[in-house]
Amino acid sequence: MQNSKKLQNIEIKKLTLKNINKNYFKWVNIKSINRYLEIRHKKQTKSDIKKFILSSNKSKNIYLFGIFVLKNNNHIGNIKLEISSIYHKRAEVGIMIGDKTVWGKGYGSEAILLIEKFAKKKLKLKKLFAGCYEDNIGSKKAFLKAKWKIEGVQKNFWRTSTKKRNSNILLGKSI
Repeated sequence: MQNSKKLQNIEIKKLTLKNINKNYFKWVNIKSINRYLEIRHKKQTKSDIKKFILSSNKSKNIYLFGIFVLKNNNHIGNIKLEISSIYHKRAEVGIMIGDKTVWGKGYGSEAILLIEKFAKKKLKLKKLFAGCYEDNIGSKKAFLKAKWKIEGVQKNFWRTSTKKRNSNILLGKSI
């Protein structure tokens, strides 16, 4: 794991209804931000977002966190850990940096490292995995910077109306 000096820009905190503000609402409905998220298929309402947060927080297998910049407490995105197997001690990670002004600053990688720490120490998990569209360069870079490995590629995995996205890049890390 990277040294703690590199983990001083952000923190992750449980996402709650009070985190829904007009910025958050915009993120989930802007094409350039949501183009790799499955929520893009339907315009998201405030009610949809509230239901998502409430159902995630009620679940025993989902941990939904907001990503906040330490110096100003700005909510810049979300990261979710969803346990797929208690027995096998593994979970899937999903991330969205919604604030485009901070794209490319390494906050995604930091959030991934923080969720790893949480998964290992609090939940005693052993394996994390994620998937991303082949052309989602930002997400792929964030995971690779956090020392995840590309473990596979699923051909013709995604269906879109405009173009065929050929592959799902499978990323993983043993923790």
